[in-house]
Amino acid sequence: MATIIGNPDQTFSSLGVSDSQQFTINSILLVFSDTSSVDIRPAMDELTLYEDIFSPAATGYILITDTLGLIENININGFCKLAVKFSKAGSNDPNAFSRIFRIYKIGERFQISRAKEKYAMYFCSEELIMSEQMKVAKSYPNTQIHQIMYDVLFNRMKTPLTKVGTFEDTLGYYCFIIPNLKPFEAFSWLSTYA
Repeated sequence: MATIIGNPDQTFSSLGVSDSQQFTINSILLVFSDTSSVDIRPAMDELTLYEDIFSPAATGYILITDTLGLIENININGFCKLAVKFSKAGSNDPNAFSRIFRIYKIGERFQISRAKEKYAMYFCSEELIMSEQMKVAKSYPNTQIHQIMYDVLFNRMKTPLTKVGTFEDTLGYYCFIIPNLKPFEAFSWLSTYA
Protein backbone atom coordinates (compact mmCIF):
# COMPACT_ATOMS: atom_id res chain seq x y z
CA MET A 1 0.00 0.00 0.00
CA ALA A 2 1.36 3.44 -0.89
CA THR A 3 0.01 6.88 -0.19
CA ILE A 4 2.01 9.80 -1.54
CA ILE A 5 1.18 13.28 -0.31
CA GLY A 6 1.95 15.75 -3.08
CA ASN A 7 1.94 15.70 -6.83
CA PRO A 8 3.75 12.52 -7.97
CA ASP A 9 5.35 14.43 -10.85
CA GLN A 10 6.90 16.87 -8.37
CA THR A 11 8.98 14.76 -6.00
CA PHE A 12 12.67 15.39 -5.49
CA SER A 13 13.65 11.98 -6.81
CA SER A 14 11.48 12.32 -9.94
CA LEU A 15 13.73 15.14 -11.13
CA GLY A 16 16.70 12.78 -11.21
CA VAL A 17 18.67 15.11 -8.95
CA SER A 18 21.31 13.45 -6.77
CA ASP A 19 23.95 16.21 -6.56
CA SER A 20 23.74 19.86 -5.52
CA GLN A 21 25.16 20.97 -8.89
CA GLN A 22 22.34 19.29 -10.85
CA PHE A 23 19.55 21.77 -10.20
CA THR A 24 18.72 25.45 -10.55
CA ILE A 25 16.73 27.34 -7.92
CA ASN A 26 14.13 29.40 -9.76
CA SER A 27 12.56 31.17 -6.79
CA ILE A 28 12.26 31.06 -3.02
CA LEU A 29 9.50 33.28 -1.66
CA LEU A 30 8.66 33.93 1.97
CA VAL A 31 4.84 34.19 1.86
CA PHE A 32 2.96 35.88 4.71
CA SER A 33 -0.58 35.30 5.98
CA ASP A 34 -1.83 38.35 4.05
CA THR A 35 -0.45 36.69 0.82
CA SER A 36 2.30 39.30 0.39
CA SER A 37 5.73 37.82 -0.25
CA VAL A 38 9.46 38.57 -0.19
CA ASP A 39 12.05 36.93 -2.43
CA ILE A 40 14.73 35.60 -0.07
CA ARG A 41 16.88 33.90 -2.71
CA PRO A 42 19.54 36.69 -2.56
CA ALA A 43 19.92 36.12 1.21
CA MET A 44 20.03 32.32 0.96
CA ASP A 45 23.29 30.49 1.71
CA GLU A 46 21.97 26.94 1.75
CA LEU A 47 18.73 25.10 1.02
CA THR A 48 18.35 21.58 2.38
CA LEU A 49 15.32 19.41 1.57
CA TYR A 50 14.68 16.00 3.10
CA GLU A 51 12.37 13.47 1.51
CA ASP A 52 12.38 9.87 2.56
CA ILE A 53 10.16 6.86 2.12
CA PHE A 54 9.94 6.30 5.89
CA SER A 55 8.91 9.87 6.69
CA PRO A 56 5.33 11.04 6.18
CA ALA A 57 6.31 14.57 5.14
CA ALA A 58 9.04 16.52 3.40
CA THR A 59 11.12 18.74 5.69
CA GLY A 60 14.14 21.00 5.42
CA TYR A 61 15.78 24.26 6.30
CA ILE A 62 17.10 27.33 4.57
CA LEU A 63 20.22 29.06 5.89
CA ILE A 64 19.93 32.85 5.62
CA THR A 65 22.52 35.62 5.85
CA ASP A 66 20.28 38.53 6.74
CA THR A 67 21.41 42.10 6.06
CA LEU A 68 17.88 43.55 5.90
CA GLY A 69 16.67 42.70 9.39
CA LEU A 70 13.92 40.37 8.14
CA ILE A 71 13.02 39.10 11.60
CA GLU A 72 12.74 42.59 13.08
CA ASN A 73 11.01 44.24 10.13
CA ILE A 74 8.69 41.46 8.98
CA ASN A 75 6.22 39.57 11.13
CA ILE A 76 7.45 35.99 10.76
CA ASN A 77 5.01 33.73 12.60
CA GLY A 78 3.53 30.24 12.39
CA PHE A 79 1.44 31.18 9.36
CA CYS A 80 4.40 32.07 7.13
CA LYS A 81 5.08 29.80 4.21
CA LEU A 82 8.03 29.15 1.95
CA ALA A 83 7.30 28.76 -1.77
CA VAL A 84 10.15 26.85 -3.43
CA LYS A 85 10.60 26.35 -7.16
CA PHE A 86 13.55 24.59 -8.71
CA SER A 87 14.32 22.51 -11.77
CA LYS A 88 16.98 20.21 -13.10
CA ALA A 89 19.90 22.16 -14.58
CA GLY A 90 19.38 22.65 -18.30
CA SER A 91 15.67 21.82 -18.10
CA ASN A 92 13.20 23.90 -20.08
CA ASP A 93 10.55 23.60 -17.36
CA PRO A 94 11.14 26.40 -14.79
CA ASN A 95 8.53 24.89 -12.43
CA ALA A 96 9.60 21.23 -12.46
CA PHE A 97 9.46 21.20 -8.65
CA SER A 98 7.09 23.65 -7.06
CA ARG A 99 5.95 23.20 -3.48
CA ILE A 100 4.77 25.34 -0.58
CA PHE A 101 6.07 24.52 2.90
CA ARG A 102 5.15 25.88 6.34
CA ILE A 103 7.89 27.56 8.39
CA TYR A 104 7.70 26.17 11.91
CA LYS A 105 10.92 27.36 13.55
CA ILE A 106 13.66 29.97 13.35
CA GLY A 107 17.01 28.59 14.48
CA GLU A 108 19.56 30.27 16.71
CA ARG A 109 20.70 33.64 15.38
CA PHE A 110 24.43 34.40 15.02
CA GLN A 111 25.67 37.96 14.71
CA ILE A 112 28.32 38.13 11.96
CA SER A 113 28.80 41.89 11.92
CA ARG A 114 26.93 44.95 13.14
CA ALA A 115 24.42 44.79 10.27
CA LYS A 116 24.53 41.09 9.38
CA GLU A 117 23.28 37.94 11.07
CA LYS A 118 22.91 34.29 10.10
CA TYR A 119 20.11 31.89 11.03
CA ALA A 120 18.15 28.93 9.70
CA MET A 121 14.43 28.78 8.93
CA TYR A 122 13.05 25.27 9.34
CA PHE A 123 10.09 24.16 7.25
CA CYS A 124 7.87 21.14 6.62
CA SER A 125 4.97 20.04 4.46
CA GLU A 126 1.58 21.50 5.35
CA GLU A 127 0.23 17.98 5.98
CA LEU A 128 2.63 17.49 8.90
CA ILE A 129 1.29 20.61 10.62
CA MET A 130 -2.28 19.44 10.01
CA SER A 131 -1.51 15.98 11.40
CA GLU A 132 0.01 17.47 14.56
CA GLN A 133 -3.13 19.55 15.21
CA MET A 134 -5.71 16.76 15.24
CA LYS A 135 -6.43 13.33 16.66
CA VAL A 136 -8.42 10.44 15.22
CA ALA A 137 -10.60 8.37 17.54
CA LYS A 138 -12.99 6.28 15.49
CA SER A 139 -14.04 2.67 15.01
CA TYR A 140 -13.98 1.00 11.62
CA PRO A 141 -15.86 -2.33 11.64
CA ASN A 142 -15.22 -4.75 8.76
CA THR A 143 -13.30 -2.21 6.63
CA GLN A 144 -10.29 -2.43 4.33
CA ILE A 145 -7.22 -0.49 5.44
CA HIS A 146 -7.10 1.71 2.34
CA GLN A 147 -10.70 2.76 3.05
CA ILE A 148 -9.74 3.77 6.60
CA MET A 149 -6.79 5.79 5.32
CA TYR A 150 -8.97 7.35 2.63
CA ASP A 151 -11.50 8.39 5.29
CA VAL A 152 -8.84 9.94 7.54
CA LEU A 153 -7.01 11.64 4.67
CA PHE A 154 -10.00 13.14 2.88
CA ASN A 155 -12.79 13.39 5.45
CA ARG A 156 -10.79 14.19 8.58
CA MET A 157 -7.70 16.01 7.26
CA LYS A 158 -9.58 17.55 4.30
CA THR A 159 -6.65 16.86 1.94
CA PRO A 160 -7.41 17.99 -1.64
CA LEU A 161 -7.60 15.16 -4.15
CA THR A 162 -4.97 16.92 -6.28
CA LYS A 163 -2.35 16.43 -3.52
CA VAL A 164 -2.59 12.64 -3.50
CA GLY A 165 -0.48 10.93 -6.12
CA THR A 166 -0.93 7.19 -5.54
CA PHE A 167 -3.56 5.39 -3.48
CA GLU A 168 -3.42 1.60 -3.82
CA ASP A 169 -6.09 -0.85 -2.69
CA THR A 170 -5.38 -3.27 0.16
CA LEU A 171 -6.59 -6.81 0.74
CA GLY A 172 -8.62 -8.11 3.66
CA TYR A 173 -11.24 -6.67 5.97
CA TYR A 174 -10.40 -5.64 9.52
CA CYS A 175 -12.14 -4.29 12.59
CA PHE A 176 -10.06 -1.43 14.01
CA ILE A 177 -10.51 1.26 16.61
CA ILE A 178 -8.07 4.10 16.06
CA PRO A 179 -7.27 5.06 19.67
CA ASN A 180 -6.92 8.85 19.63
CA LEU A 181 -3.85 8.97 17.36
CA LYS A 182 -2.54 11.74 15.15
CA PRO A 183 -3.35 10.96 11.48
CA PHE A 184 0.26 10.16 10.51
CA GLU A 185 0.62 7.97 13.61
CA ALA A 186 -2.58 6.16 12.59
CA PHE A 187 -1.25 5.68 9.02
CA SER A 188 2.00 4.23 10.34
CA TRP A 189 0.15 1.89 12.70
CA LEU A 190 -2.32 0.75 10.04
CA SER A 191 0.37 0.19 7.40
CA THR A 192 1.82 -2.67 9.47
CA TYR A 193 -1.41 -4.58 8.82
CA ALA A 194 -1.72 -3.73 5.11
